[in-house]
Amino acid sequence: MSLKQALLASVFTLGLSAQGHAADATDDGAKALDGQLRAWLTGILTPKVPLPADMIAVAPAGSNYRIVIQSPTDIVTRADEAGKPTNAWVTANVHPGDGPKWIVDSLVYPTTLRLSPAGAAMLGGLMPPAADGTQPGTPPKPASLEWKIGSQSASGVFDPSLASDSFLDVKMGGVVYDARNLGNGGDSHTAVDTMDGHYVMHPTGSGGVDYRLEGTLSGYTVAMQDPTIGQVTFKSGHATVRMDTGAVMNNQVAELIRTAITLAFDAKAAEAKGGLSKEDQDKAGRAALRTMIGLLKGIMTGMKIDESLDAIDIKAAGGGATADRIGVAMGGEAPGDTLKAFMSMTVSGLKVVGVPPEMADFVPRKVVIHPVVSNIDVKALTQIANDAAADNADSDAAQAKLMALFTTGGVKVGFEHLDADMGYASLTGSGEATIVGPSAVQGTADIVVTGFDALMARASKMPDAAAAMGMLALAKGFGKTDGDRTVWHIAVSPDNKILVNGVDVTGGGHH
Repeated sequence: MSLKQALLASVFTLGLSAQGHAADATDDGAKALDGQLRAWLTGILTPKVPLPADMIAVAPAGSNYRIVIQSPTDIVTRADEAGKPTNAWVTANVHPGDGPKWIVDSLVYPTTLRLSPAGAAMLGGLMPPAADGTQPGTPPKPASLEWKIGSQSASGVFDPSLASDSFLDVKMGGVVYDARNLGNGGDSHTAVDTMDGHYVMHPTGSGGVDYRLEGTLSGYTVAMQDPTIGQVTFKSGHATVRMDTGAVMNNQVAELIRTAITLAFDAKAAEAKGGLSKEDQDKAGRAALRTMIGLLKGIMTGMKIDESLDAIDIKAAGGGATADRIGVAMGGEAPGDTLKAFMSMTVSGLKVVGVPPEMADFVPRKVVIHPVVSNIDVKALTQIANDAAADNADSDAAQAKLMALFTTGGVKVGFEHLDADMGYASLTGSGEATIVGPSAVQGTADIVVTGFDALMARASKMPDAAAAMGMLALAKGFGKTDGDRTVWHIAVSPDNKILVNGVDVTGGGHH
């Protein structure tokens, strides 16, 4: 899907610039709404992108207005709910609500999307060759993609003035996605019994908009034929995702889109006239880059994505695994122009099929990992980007400044949580290190193992147990015993000394 088509398929993203209402659906009301949609899209895409006359169609439909946004493409073919070919990307039925609000009674996407031969050829040029050397998208194994929706419904409320919340609820059933002959990736079949999505736009007092997307999938299955390991099947009974984006400045987002489109069209126009010199191309690109860097400043306050999968069953040749739950979260924020980013992963109820009994004891039932990177100076990072985009920029100097920012600027890395539970023994840990030089850090970490003796007893039954027992005995020797707990307090100094419970393990003695 092209940039233009993606934007046209997301009418809810940034909001219309003006509205007009009528008590009942009329031809005049349809014309007014058509004009407002065109004005909004032109404002987003810039006047450089001509809108075809039939791209937007608005007509009275009883008490509603029927909106169809469409455009032909040679990349994919589309079919409607009746299975007939269509050029529509989205069809909506709306009617005026209180004040400036529009009530969305339905929103329908094509029920089938298929990669066309032209699309397969284009995709084939982007994919690596297959194991037999065949290029994807070429006979005798043409690449193919297909997306099907068995059932769908959607409704919501849209306030283009952004004075109140807007939302969209979407439900889909019987969703199937198939991919064939995509280079070394192999074939895959994805199926979802039901999908529920809830999309909210919440205006903030600062002029931004908080965006929240919540999705739920039931009966999620992926089956793929991997060229190296054969058939792999992944199943999850229930999956959820939530994405929160704070105080997005829509005007800056729109200006970023306009800048990117303007740059692309100017380059195409210059090429049609014989092209620009390399110096002029570089100058134009740097000017656009400086504009984009400026627009990114304060474009949002933060972002967080949280995903979880329950009742997981993975099967592959010779083995597999099950788990009660897998959760992944990531995000970042920059209060006071200091960036903090994190990622966390949780696995519970993990069981691995095909592992020898003596090794199965070391598969943790639950694992929690939460690494963090913080104290990144956003102002300094922005200035380095601006310097790199200057007309007479010194790329080596910019790279040196970037390296210095991350290697001597006090950037902190660490883990707020590190937990593993094997039933008979468990491990918890936390720590943080500050980068104070190109190869120097300082920081501390605390690691606690409960049931260390039970861990050693299990390790003694492993094949080639001597090496494992030697390492565990060494760790035990540095640890401090507190009942059933063994504790290690680790400190690292800028001169590369490592202290474990006060003992310099690099050879410096006790402290």
